[in-house]
Amino acid sequence: MRIGKKIERFLDISIEENIISWIDNEIGVIQLNANADKNKVDLAVAIRYNDRTVVFSNSPKTLGTIVTATVENKVLNSTKAYADFMDEFDYESNLFVYASAEETLKDAERVLDKSTWNVLKIHKKYLEGFPLLGIQLVPKNDLLSYHVQLKHLNNQQQAEWQELINQLSTVAMDMQGSEAESDDYIIAVENILPEDLNDKMLEEYFVNGQLKFEVPLKDGLKHGRYSEYDSLGNLIVKGRYKNDVKASTWKFYDSDGELIKE
Repeated sequence: MRIGKKIERFLDISIEENIISWIDNEIGVIQLNANADKNKVDLAVAIRYNDRTVVFSNSPKTLGTIVTATVENKVLNSTKAYADFMDEFDYESNLFVYASAEETLKDAERVLDKSTWNVLKIHKKYLEGFPLLGIQLVPKNDLLSYHVQLKHLNNQQQAEWQELINQLSTVAMDMQGSEAESDDYIIAVENILPEDLNDKMLEEYFVNGQLKFEVPLKDGLKHGRYSEYDSLGNLIVKGRYKNDVKASTWKFYDSDGELIKE
C-alpha cells in the first residue's frame, strides 16, 4: 500500500482513477522465449479496454514482437490446433494458463544450470510429446474448480509435426532468398528493436560469433551508419538511418564485394 502511495505521489496520479477504473475484466501476462540474458525475464502485460488490448512490456523487443505478430496475424487464435484445444475449456475463467512445451524447453535450457538441464534433457523427447498445456480455474459455489488438459502426440505424430516445421523453415528461407534479389528487398533490421532504449548501439551476431549487423541508436531509434555482413564477415549492405528512417544512398554487395544494387 505504501509503495502504491509513493507511485501516486511521484507520478501525480490516482492508481484507482487513472489505471484500475479503465481496466476491463481480462488481464494477460505473457512471457516470450529466449532472451539472450538468462538473468532477465522479458514479460508483457495485456489489458482489455473497450474491446481493445493495451500492452505493456519491460522489453522494447518483446513489445515489437507482439505488435508485429498481431499485425501479421501470427497469433495463437489464428491456428486451428490452438482453436481446437481451447474448445475444451470454458470461455470465461478466473485464471487460465497456457504453455507451449517446445518454447518452455528452450527457456529451460537457457536458464537452468548445466547439471539440471542434463537431467531434464533425458526426458526432452517425452515432454515434447505434450505440445500444449492448459490450466483453468473457474468459480463453483464458494470454491474454485480446476480443469487441466494436455494434448499428446505419439512418436509418429511428433515426426510428422517436425517434418512440417522443417518444410515451413525451408519455404521461409527460399522466400528470403527471393526477396533479396527483388526490388522490394527489406533489410531484416527494420523490425528489430533494442533491448534497452538507453543503448547506444544495436548489434546482432550469427551463431558462429560473426557480426551480422550494427547501427548506432539515438533515444532508442536507429540513427547513423548501418552495416550488414554475411556469416563470413563480408560486407553486404551499407547505408544510413536518420531518426529510424532510411536516409541517403543504400548499397548492396555480393560476397566478393561487387556492388549489385544501389
